Amino acid sequence: MAIIREDEVNVEEDKKVRFFKKVKEILEENNIDYWLSFGALLGYVRDKRFIPWDRDIDIATWDIGKIEKLESKFKEKKLTMKIKYKDLEYETTTVQIKDTTLPKETIFHIDIYEFISKDGKPVWKYMVRANIASRIVNAMYNALKSPPSPKKMERYTESQKILVKFTNKIPFFIRPATIRLLKRIDIKLANKLFIVFPKLKIQTVNFYGMKVKIPVEPEKHLEVIYGKNWKIPDKSFKEHGLEAMKHKENEINICELKNGEEK
Repeated sequence: MAIIREDEVNVEEDKKVRFFKKVKEILEENNIDYWLSFGALLGYVRDKRFIPWDRDIDIATWDIGKIEKLESKFKEKKLTMKIKYKDLEYETTTVQIKDTTLPKETIFHIDIYEFISKDGKPVWKYMVRANIASRIVNAMYNALKSPPSPKKMERYTESQKILVKFTNKIPFFIRPATIRLLKRIDIKLANKLFIVFPKLKIQTVNFYGMKVKIPVEPEKHLEVIYGKNWKIPDKSFKEHGLEAMKHKENEINICELKNGEEK
């Protein structure tokens, strides 16, 4: 779940539903297991709809490899597919889907998260940049690897713009080595989370007149990621991993990784 900022264009609820329906149909037509997770699951359980101020819909799956091969299927429905995080050894893959029929000004999208299985329980591996140093390094890494467009730069803060201008001054002939170095530093500085959810059983529910898959006892899954106060709406919410770290002391199934090894 990510919050719509004041400078971002939101999407009407019916368009979100149509977008989700197209993605859901592709997954089901290709026999891909999935379930609502994170903010989408929270919206179903707490609000009985997608959360109005959320700028994405969250889906979880075991079958991310199969989804990566469906780019042509998404294109047929005027959807684009982008693979995120696959090059980072401490994070599971995320596939981001966008609907080209939505206004160009919106950043609304669907995130499909890869979960792995550990003793029958779904596990999500994620890196969190919880301190200034790690955020600066990660921002420099991303700016060098995928330079932001002028349109995207318009949404940046002044400090972000300064950082991009600084990275633009790095000579082209040393950029490949700089990117590799920043990646190593980024991984070293970030908090590595290994979030284990309750053992997964799937149920089918009715949501917006569609048959949709969610975990049995979804409340237990929501408590893992949002804490015991998950029923209380929070527009100040920042990021799944950061929220998980807040509740780390109360949740025995969240453990931090060091050097890629489970404690």
